[in-house]
This record gives sequence, structure tokens and C-alpha cells, in this order.
Amino acid sequence: MEIVCNSCQAKLNIPDHKLPKGKKASFNCPKCRERIHILATATPTATGLTGEKPAVSTAYDASDKPFDFVEEDKRTALICMGGEAARTRVSDALEDMGHAVTWAADVEQALTRMKYHLFNVVVVDDRFDIPGNPGVLETLRSLGMASRRRIFVALISERFRTLDNMAAFHQSVNLVVNGKRLDDIKKILVRGVQDHERFYAVFTDSLKATGKA
Repeated sequence: MEIVCNSCQAKLNIPDHKLPKGKKASFNCPKCRERIHILATATPTATGLTGEKPAVSTAYDASDKPFDFVEEDKRTALICMGGEAARTRVSDALEDMGHAVTWAADVEQALTRMKYHLFNVVVVDDRFDIPGNPGVLETLRSLGMASRRRIFVALISERFRTLDNMAAFHQSVNLVVNGKRLDDIKKILVRGVQDHERFYAVFTDSLKATGKA
């Protein structure tokens, strides 16, 4: 059975005979060490992962992967926005910042992209997710802290002012950009990403200094 860790998106292959029938099992992900919970059944075709959510278990399709090849130190970005003009502005800004960029046409494709790759930057329009259904923002919120802090999440919204830190906190994102300020999106993203990297550089150094990293 193929299992995908919700925290770091690592793909694991567990022999069916090692899964207890009718019992719950759990183990630490060998990559990120987050706890993975498996809801085993008599016929193990679906499992629950971190947070007891249904597992994604589908046949491998090479076209689902967001990139054919990315250099080892190349930063990557995922754009979840409707509207070609707005998406192009954001894509151009991220490419100018040195990111390899891909975009998703809908929530299903976005979640598939995220299954195969841990992006450095995710830009989401708040109209992209379908209300009442698990979407990109909810998936990002459910990530373990070790993985989530590696991702810079920018929310495009008509409801909030650009750089509204309180709105960003309540939406569990790193940055809010008003949709009317896309002409300045590169300057806004550069500032946000730099602040994010500086903050976590200090955070990581502090953990190392205390022996926790």
C-alpha cells in the first residue's frame, strides 16, 4: 500500500501483510519524524494519515508531478489563482525572484501538486478553494510545524488590506495581499519572503543554541 505523509509529503510503500486488519496502527515518518496514523481495514484500500484524514492512494501518473527537473538549490512556487492575467503577474514576479513556478487549475490539481512537492512559496486566492470542502489553505494548516514553517504562504484577497498582519494571523498565512495591489506584487512578495527567511533563521539558530535542533 502506498501512503503519503501529510506533514512532508514523503511517499512510503508498506506491504499489505504488515498492516493489522481491523486495527489502527501508527509509526513515525522516516523523513520528518511526524506521527503517521493508519486506519487499517480488512481490505486495506484506504488509510488515515496524520490528523486521521483519509489517505491519498492513486496510481502513479508522471504528469501529476509539478516539475520534470529542478536544480538542488532552486526555490519553487505554486500559484492557486483563477484569472490568467492576475496569475501571470504573480508568476512573472516569482520567476524574477528566482523561483521555478507552476500553477494549478483547480483544488484537486493543487493538492496533487502539493502531494509530490514541498514548495517554498504558495500563493492562494481566497476564492480558489470551494467553501465547505477541504482545500489548499486547510491542507497547509494541517501540516506539521516542521514542514509548515518551510513554506511561505501568501493570500490574495479583496477582503483585507495588503500587509495586514492581524488578518494574516487569523487566516494562518504569512502574508495578505489585496487583489487590487497586484501591480506591486513583486515588491510585496520580496519583502514578505525576506522577512520570513530572517525570522526563521533566528528561530533555527535559537533552537540550535539551546540544543533543540
